[in-house]
Parts: sequence; C-alpha cells; structure tokens
Amino acid sequence: MASVRMIYDREALLNTLEAECFSDIGASAVIIGGHKVGKSYLLEHILTRPSDSSGNLYCRINVDLLKASGNGTLSDHVFLRFFLVLLLRQIDDLLERQRGEVTEWSGLLAQAEQKAIALADVMPDPAIDAIRLSQLNLAAAYRKKISQRQNEIEELASAAEALRRLTAGGKQVAVDELTEVLLQLRGLRKRIILVIDDYDHMVSQPGFTDNLFSFLRGANNEKKIIALVSSHKRLMDLKPEEHGAGGKESSANGKSLDRTSLFNHFQIQRLIPFRGKQPEAFLEWLGRPDGGDSLALGAEEKKYLRSLGGGCPHFLRYARSLYLQKRPLENDAARRQFENDHLVDEFHQVFEQIWTGCDEAERATLRAIADGATIEPGSADRLETEGYLMEDGPCLTIFSKLFADFIRKKPKPSASALVKPATPETGVPETLSVDEPLRFETNIPWDVFPSALFFATADAAANVGEIKIENCTGKKASIEVTCQLGPWSEVSTTADAFDPGPSLLPLQVDLRESVKTIRDPVWTRVDYSVTLDPGGANSVAKKRFKKVRLLPPDHFLFARWDSVRMELEDFSWLICAWVNSQEPRLAPVRERALDLFPRLGVPTEAVGDPGHFARQKVAAIYEALQGQKIRYFDNAVVFHSGNDQYMQRVQSCGKTIEIGTGNCLDGSVLFASLLSLCGVDPGILLMPGHAIAAWRAPGAAENDWQYVDTTGLPGLAFEQATALATARIDERQNGVQILAPAATLPDPENFATIVDVHHTIRTRRIAQI
Repeated sequence: MASVRMIYDREALLNTLEAECFSDIGASAVIIGGHKVGKSYLLEHILTRPSDSSGNLYCRINVDLLKASGNGTLSDHVFLRFFLVLLLRQIDDLLERQRGEVTEWSGLLAQAEQKAIALADVMPDPAIDAIRLSQLNLAAAYRKKISQRQNEIEELASAAEALRRLTAGGKQVAVDELTEVLLQLRGLRKRIILVIDDYDHMVSQPGFTDNLFSFLRGANNEKKIIALVSSHKRLMDLKPEEHGAGGKESSANGKSLDRTSLFNHFQIQRLIPFRGKQPEAFLEWLGRPDGGDSLALGAEEKKYLRSLGGGCPHFLRYARSLYLQKRPLENDAARRQFENDHLVDEFHQVFEQIWTGCDEAERATLRAIADGATIEPGSADRLETEGYLMEDGPCLTIFSKLFADFIRKKPKPSASALVKPATPETGVPETLSVDEPLRFETNIPWDVFPSALFFATADAAANVGEIKIENCTGKKASIEVTCQLGPWSEVSTTADAFDPGPSLLPLQVDLRESVKTIRDPVWTRVDYSVTLDPGGANSVAKKRFKKVRLLPPDHFLFARWDSVRMELEDFSWLICAWVNSQEPRLAPVRERALDLFPRLGVPTEAVGDPGHFARQKVAAIYEALQGQKIRYFDNAVVFHSGNDQYMQRVQSCGKTIEIGTGNCLDGSVLFASLLSLCGVDPGILLMPGHAIAAWRAPGAAENDWQYVDTTGLPGLAFEQATALATARIDERQNGVQILAPAATLPDPENFATIVDVHHTIRTRRIAQI
C-alpha cells in the first residue's frame, strides 16, 4: 500500500496538524499512541505527500538513523550534523526546483515580449491594442516574479553554502553558527519541520544532553524549528530512569535541571486504535479497487481478522496480507495452524513490549479478563485508551485472541494484585461494604460532555451528575467530596458536616480555559472522591472515576436522550451562545448596510409601521452580507444523527466571514449576529436537517416571526430567500406548529423549534462561546 495514499480515518488528526503545526501557528506536537497503532505510518504519510508549497522543509530523524551516521555512537554533535545534512539536501532540492521555475518563467517572458513586438507592427485597432497591452502586463508580471525568485535563490544559496561549511569534514557544529543559518531561513519564510519517530526512545539515550533539547525547545519558541514527534508515552510522564541524563542533572551553577521541563511546549495529539465497526471498515478500505489491492473479504473473514488484530492497524494489515495468500482456511484447525506458522512470532514481539509496559495491577486485569472475568468498560483507563482492551457489548475483552493466549502463558499474578470487577456506574473496583462507616453511590448519566454547555451557561450545566452519601457512623461527621474532569477542570471541593443517614449532592466541575484549544473530541474521565473525617487520624477516603468524552466548544448539543425519564431533552436554546453582535468582522457589513439603507440606525419602534421598517432593515443587511460572497457548504451533518446525543459543529460568525463558507446553521448564526448588531430582534428556526434565520418587529405577537433562508445568499435576492424559507417550512414540517424550545421534544422526527435569541440570552444568562 503506497504511503502517499490518505490514511484511513486519520483525517481529523491530519487537519489538526495542518492547522496547528504546519501553518503560521507553528506549534510543536507529539503524537501519542500505543504499540503498532500507526504512529510511524502517519509520519511517513506526512513526509511523502506532494511537495509542500508553504515554505516548510521536512527533515526526518530517528535513533537508528543517527546511530548509523555516527558509527554506533550518539551525541549532540551526531544529531546536529545529521540534521544539517538533511536540511542541506532539502534546500538543494528546493533550489533546483526554483531554478527550473525561473527558466520556465524566462521562456514565457520571452514569448510575451515577442507577441507584444509583433502586435506593435499591426495596423492600429482597439482589439489588437488590448491584446498587446495584456501581453505587456504579462511580461511585466513575469519579470517581477523572476526578480523576486532570483533574490530568494541567492539567499537560499547563501544558506546552503553556510550549511556546507558547517558539515565539512569532522567539524564540530557550533550552535551559534547554526542559529545564524536558521535566522536566514526564517527571513525567507522557510521553516523546518523536524519529524522524529519514537521521541521517548531518543530522550532515553544517555549520549544526548539537555543542551540539545534546550536548543530544540528554544528554536520552537522562535518559530525556527517545529518538531513533530511520536511517542508511546506522554513526554511529561517519563520516569527519571527513562531520561538519558538520569532525569535530572546539574547545571553550571549547581542547580538541578528537570528534563521534563524541556518538553512542555509539545501539543499532545492522541492517535487511538480503531473502535466499534472501524476495524472491519479498515479491512474493507485496504481492498478498495481505487488504490488498494482489489481483494475483497467476506463479512465472516473480516470478523476473523478482527479477532486477531483488534483495533490495531498494523496487526490487521499484516494478518490480512498473509491470510489472503493462504485462504481459504476451511476450519478452526486450519486457522490455528495458519496463526502458529505465520503470525505468532511477529505478534509476540509486540505482545512482549505491551506486557513489559504494564504495571502489576494492569497485568492482573489483563489476566483476569483472559481467564474469563467480566469487567465493565471504564475499569482500565490506559489499557482501553491504547486499545489493548476493547468493548464487547457490556464488558471488556482482550483486543486479540493471540494476545489472550500469550497472557495465559504468563505466570499468574499474586492474589493481592487481582482486582474485582468494576461496578457499572463507577468504572472502578467496588471496595465498599455495608459495615463501613461511609457509603455512597453516584449517578453520572452521560458519557459525552459538550464543553459548550459548560462555558455558555452559569448554573446547572456545571453539574456532571449527583452523588448520594450515607453517613453510617451514627453521629454528625465531617465529609469532603471532590470532583474533577481529568486535566480539563479544576478540582471542585465540597466539605461540610453531615447528619447520620443519606444526603444528596451535585457533582460539579469548573472547566479550564485550555478546553477552548481542543479541536476534536478527547477521552478523559470524571474523577471523584469521598473522604470521611478529612485530615483526621481515622480518615476514610474512597476514589472512583468514569471514563467520558469531552467535546470541543464548537460542538452544538441540540438534544440528548434521557434514559431515566425516557424522553428527548431539548437543548436548542444553546445555539444562542454562538450569536455574537460584538464580533469586529461584522462592522464592515453593517457599514455597507447603512450605505444601502441610511435609516438603519433609527430605532424600529420609533416609526409608524415597525413591521415594514424592520423588513427594510433586514433586506439591507441581507444585501450587504451578499457582498461578503459567503458560499453555502453542506457538510451532510444533520441534527438527528445518533441515538443519544444529537450534535452539530457550529462556526463562529467571525470564522464564517473569514473563510467565506458555511452551512445553514452557520449562516443563521451569522445573520442573527448581524440582526442583533443592527437593533433587530433575531431568532433561529431549527428543524430536522435545516436551520433558518428569523426576525420579529417590536410589538409583534410572540410567534409573529418572519424568515429568511441564508442558503440563498450566493445567488438569491432577499424576497426570493424569504420565499424559499416559507416554502421549506411548509414542505418539511407539513403543518407542524412552530414552538419555542421546551424541556422535551414531543416528536424527534417532526418538529420546528424557534429560538428567541435575545430573550434566551437574558433569561438563561448565556455567555458567548
């Protein structure tokens, strides 16, 4: 399979890297994932894509390549020299391409000049004169491009010569000399993307000093070098013995240096194994006619290969390749023979790495499941995240039956290491018994947490669930409850004196601003604890957690299914959090609308016919917005696309203006923001699969809304867009009454909800996302 092909199901991660690593933002990133999850293949894909036109220069390094270049030894000098040789090769290739472009442009320049000269001898004619002028303009444009490119070539050639001097013979590379070259490249808007596989392995090498990692960190901060690395572990979580310098070393002034501080500039990007139906889809993708090997598998064959490889793309690809050479395998005995002859040796090398990386409790959990124990999802956070345990209905299972066989051959762990099955609610072993002084049970009903709900609302949205505490001491007792949403929130603490018997408390979190930087859903967990007599001599503390998924702030939760009340909870009012009349990029649109309708700033309620006057304002805003050339882009995501959580991504109104595209919901949010800015009462009508902007004149009846479909912006006049909105309402709703948001949706397949933006923001105290 060619590495230039798009990687299956990694588009979201690639888009994130494009936006945050390879763009002007230029942030270093570490791709973290378990063994054989596809980290190296992803890096290879990035390196072998078509030539990057953005000015990035890609250099790939790993420990094996460095050892080969340094005759088996590793040092800062070996690293820097190898890096500079790669960089010089990249610049030489770029110079060759640019010189070729200059040659091509020079030929086109000559052609344009010759045509202009020939046309000058033709009898004067307006059409001929226009053609001649266009050739002269074309020639001038080529001269400018050639001049600019030749200047760049001179600068690049100068940088290349400096690199040749630095790498000549056995010369030791001086960091200050290297800094000068990097500054020269940055002046040419050239940035180096340093791609390093298994960075945690590199960090563990004793030949590298902190000076090297300090240099890389400083170069990143100055936007000279951007590092894209892969690692099996979080760099900040490496143990002291996993640092090449013993974790800490003394600086020149005798102070201790913690090497982990040299890695805190990396943005963490998770590469998770395939889940759900993705392994089968991946196997099908490998056999696509348009680039695969065109060898299709049956449903039973894909199920069999999944039992071998789980969600691990390496194992799935490897097992499939060999299986296709040996099929058909008529029975279980033939398949077992195939596994022993062709897979076990290759797989067991990785299994040993997985096993070695597990602590005693994790090994005990794996052995218990391999022996048939039933353990609930959420019981083994890291093992699930890295794909070594997978969900199989209501319980966890070993990702590969070959790994289960491998585990069963290991010595049984001690009884003290064994864990009890987790309770369905808590995701951790249940250890409380009825005769203990403190008992509690929790209700965290949701597995998915939309961060927008937390940021936009002030009250109940901060509750992730509730906890029932039972004080069994027979007297008043001091009890402390804590709750935290992984690294994404502060620790919330409630401490009080509780009477004997049960008490019910909410579990609350306060999200950190760092959540606003995430671009895709992340796995995390709700950690909570209950402590009896905190700080006392007889203190009793119990901790539990539940694994959940946290959504980025651009995810609009429209509704979700309440499995307790058996009804669909309506969150359509949350869309108001994206309506922002203070967005600076709205001002030019308002100025254009004011030119079209000079009375735009007059209060609507001050005129004799508020309804007609409001419509004139809205028409001017619509026409002014057409000048932004917003194109409709349907991403095919509809509100009702799941069984429990109904989501859709929403752009800010500023982003819609900036990129010039948006779907019906993005357009409605943008239009509502402009209406609010111009003193018109905005609304947003939500229906299955569609959203429409609305407005209401002062003094109008509560449901006397007028509608305009923003999908008409690219080509429809205002009156046509309002007619389109009316037609779509009639067609889609079939006479269903348009209602304000309610606690529940009466019919999830056939509804029309109008969100009164100003009223909702006031009454629910909504903050803008």
